[in-house]
Amino acid sequence: MKGQLHMLSKIQFRWWSVPLAVLLTVALFMALDSWGLTQEMSGLLRSLLVSGVSVILLYGINRIAAKQTSNR
Repeated sequence: MKGQLHMLSKIQFRWWSVPLAVLLTVALFMALDSWGLTQEMSGLLRSLLVSGVSVILLYGINRIAAKQTSNR
């Protein structure tokens, strides 16, 4: 666990990753809403799901960017 926290603290967040993660989250949930997959969810569950997806996307985008930067 301690090593994982250390790894998280080493990731440098790019300024463009937050708008990209939000845009991708909005697009994903608009698509899910149009298919009717998230309309039956309660407000709290939906909020938690949106928050979780946003954090995962933000982490993933920054991790990919960090790998590409280190390969250069």
